[in-house]
Amino acid sequence: MNQTLDQTKEKINHKVAHDIMSEFDFVKVLNYMKSIGWQYRGQEPTLEDIKDAARMCLRNCVNDFEKTNVPYGNCGTGGFSATYFPWGLSLTFNLEYKRNY
Repeated sequence: MNQTLDQTKEKINHKVAHDIMSEFDFVKVLNYMKSIGWQYRGQEPTLEDIKDAARMCLRNCVNDFEKTNVPYGNCGTGGFSATYFPWGLSLTFNLEYKRNY
């Protein structure tokens, strides 16, 4: 079933991004970062630092979608990846990634 643009807009918007931010386990990510000595700009990241990085990715995805109405895209920084498709918006923290292209 193909979705309409309005149906996609219900799944990719700033409220959805806010909900993702509220539900994401940033403490788990921060604990992992500390355990391996992860650094942002030469310093150990704080909880607010990693939330800012994730928020920026989500905001960029929503803004890109709102500008273009193209329901596919992503943003990544500091280990975080935000991705959007017609069926929704996601946020991940990547520990390892490999592709062959």
